[in-house]
Amino acid sequence: MNFFKKAGNVFGILLFVELSFAQSDSLILQWAELMEEDEEIIESIQNLMEQPVDINKANREELLSIPFLSAEFADSIIARRNQRGQYSNKRQIRSIVGAEYYDVIRDFITIQASQRYTASVIHRNQLSIEKIEEVRTNQYLGDALNTYDKVYYKNQDNLRAGIVTQKDVGESSYWDFFSGYIEYTGQNWKAVLGSYYLHFGQGLVFSNPFGNRKSSVSTMAFRNMNYGGFPSLSSSENTGHLGFYVKSTLPANLEGHIFWTASNLDGRYDSDGETVTGFNYDGYHRTANEIKTKDIIRENVFGFSVLRNFFNAINIGCLWASYQYSPKIVPYQKDGDDSALRRNFFLFSGNSIQQSSLFYKLGYRNILLEGEAAFSGAGNDALAVSQSLYLQNKNASAGIKFWRLGKSYLSPSGRSFDDSDAFPQGTEGYYFALSLKPVNQLTVHAYSLNSKDLWRTYFIKVPVQKSEWLIQAEYSAYAGVFSGRVRSVKREEIFSDTEIYGKTVDIEQLSGRLEVSWRLNRLIRLRSRWETTRINQLKEHGTNIFQDIQVQPLKWLSMATRFSFYKTNSYTTRIYEYENDIPGNFSNYPLYGDGSKWYLLLKIKPLSALSLWIKYRYLKQNNNQPDQFSFISPEIGLMRSINMQIQYQF
Repeated sequence: MNFFKKAGNVFGILLFVELSFAQSDSLILQWAELMEEDEEIIESIQNLMEQPVDINKANREELLSIPFLSAEFADSIIARRNQRGQYSNKRQIRSIVGAEYYDVIRDFITIQASQRYTASVIHRNQLSIEKIEEVRTNQYLGDALNTYDKVYYKNQDNLRAGIVTQKDVGESSYWDFFSGYIEYTGQNWKAVLGSYYLHFGQGLVFSNPFGNRKSSVSTMAFRNMNYGGFPSLSSSENTGHLGFYVKSTLPANLEGHIFWTASNLDGRYDSDGETVTGFNYDGYHRTANEIKTKDIIRENVFGFSVLRNFFNAINIGCLWASYQYSPKIVPYQKDGDDSALRRNFFLFSGNSIQQSSLFYKLGYRNILLEGEAAFSGAGNDALAVSQSLYLQNKNASAGIKFWRLGKSYLSPSGRSFDDSDAFPQGTEGYYFALSLKPVNQLTVHAYSLNSKDLWRTYFIKVPVQKSEWLIQAEYSAYAGVFSGRVRSVKREEIFSDTEIYGKTVDIEQLSGRLEVSWRLNRLIRLRSRWETTRINQLKEHGTNIFQDIQVQPLKWLSMATRFSFYKTNSYTTRIYEYENDIPGNFSNYPLYGDGSKWYLLLKIKPLSALSLWIKYRYLKQNNNQPDQFSFISPEIGLMRSINMQIQYQF
């Protein structure tokens, strides 16, 4: 039975049928589908949805924890509440923040009255039935279970706290990762002890998970970002800060921030087993060698920032930070050969980094202008600059952002636009985005992203360039939503093939998607999707279609299932498919080869304070290739998994 016949058997029954299992699915998709393997932002979104902000009780600091919510919006929400009383429906803030932005943050807010003291306990297990080869052959010291535990506490007046632990597949310790925080908010100050992230300016020195990303809501990258430190319960290892942070409102419209961290980071050893050559950010400790490199680098950070507001429209700030590392980082041996020296010339070497930054934000009516200039590192090209302009009215918005990071620029916690890697350097580019609402039912988003790596070493023959554009249209009818998308990604590759050895070839991957959602009644909503991708230069293509069926037959029971069929020539033409999953679990799988899959997700709520999620996933690979599909059992071509989570609130 061929690919389209198999798919047709399912779609003949379920065509254009979907149920919405959770409002948050569409919100996460705005980032997830374009980020592929990056998990940090998705986990940050899920953490916010687990503990939404009560807009009837939240103070200014709590409102500012919502991504992209500006200080002006926070003040307006509180002012309206003080003047007219509590909100009876959270949609009432649409007139303050705008309809498009409200659709993005609606799952981060609530109007439900909460008890004075609240706590939440979460336990999650993930188990793959087909164990990966390293577990089957005992190459990993631990078992095939992935576990996650989190405890969250909130005193609605001024105190929040949390603890998180995690064990990855193959790790032997159930406390392999441990983190937490305590946050206290006073009248004109707040303090965080424990885990937090920082964001200032355009994110060149310190960047949060949200601000430097493209998304299918194209102009979201230009929304007003808040400066400062924010507590975090992320299980993303080696990326956060662990220490203390204090923010205080000062006289003369001044605002001060001071922070200090002391973190142990994973590293990499040279062949001698003693010299530390760099950082390792994957967080895996499954083998004796990986455990040996755990927490071998001590990172101490101290810094401060001062901001001044002028006329409630202009913010100007400065930042200084110092990084100290022990032991010294040596990415190459001084007495090594010349090729090693040239290849690693711009990598961080030493035990300290000094950073400084100037940034500003100017908001006037429908115009938002932001910029930052940062200096970090040594050498002739250690400067980074970023500048953005955003224009908005009721039915249209547009923005443009430019950035350039020098070849010698060094920033462990800064990020370049649309790049989640630490120590971004040697790149420049621009991003243009446009959002239109020509009629009430129709929304159009488009963006163009162009970037280039600066020439750096003998081994990089030319600047590597990348360009990308997307156009997406969404039409909302009475009971359904119809959407279409076209996306192009161009990149340069230097081939080693004998026929074109050493040649730089422009590769363009062109993708298209059609999707329809239809609401049958209050409980049932159906969605179908067709997606295709093609690379003409390599004569490769791929197609994926899926059908969601989700229903809530009982008040305490919700069910979701999906049937998916895919076929691609290779991993190069893989198609990412974000799945509904248990809360907090990132499920954006690359599909490639020839196969099909289905899953069933149950949510059971026997008590108002108790929730249970169970997901079973089944994937069948028809043309299993062990060299490519290492995550699938080579004997039977299957990938089956069970995910479970229990949450109790009190």
